Amino acid sequence: GTKKDSLDTRSTPEIIEITDKSDMQTSQLIGLLRGRFLVEISGEDLPRLDKSLPPPNKPVIRQFYLSEAPDKELAMFSTNEILASTLTVMGFRERLEFERVWFERFGTHPDYRRTATLCAGSPIAPHNNVAMVFWKNNKLNIDWCCPNSKDKYLRARKAI
Repeated sequence: GTKKDSLDTRSTPEIIEITDKSDMQTSQLIGLLRGRFLVEISGEDLPRLDKSLPPPNKPVIRQFYLSEAPDKELAMFSTNEILASTLTVMGFRERLEFERVWFERFGTHPDYRRTATLCAGSPIAPHNNVAMVFWKNNKLNIDWCCPNSKDKYLRARKAI
């Protein structure tokens, strides 16, 4: 489809591949985004993020819908509920790459219309807290929520 087709919520979104690279630290992924726009991380501690969310041993390639908002059917599902299910969902590092790809393609940002991606695919031990990522106030916001958090606007993105 064309760029306009991908942004049209009435059509079936395009499918894209997101690669979680084995040679990139989480802080480097954030640095790539910061080269393009503001990124605010609640309680920012990049060395801790690198330790808690390390790169995979080998590149991981998964497919996701190229849609502005996360999956509506995953509204009101907490990280704990998703982890207890058989669903495979986007992790934090994948969400950072998704942001980069989206911005390069469209010059805009996903999750800017009162939604946030719940990165339930990458819980952080020991409490399984996860990132929620959204665009607001002209910056990418990364905040953290407990694994029981759920809201109609806080949604995971399902891997295809």
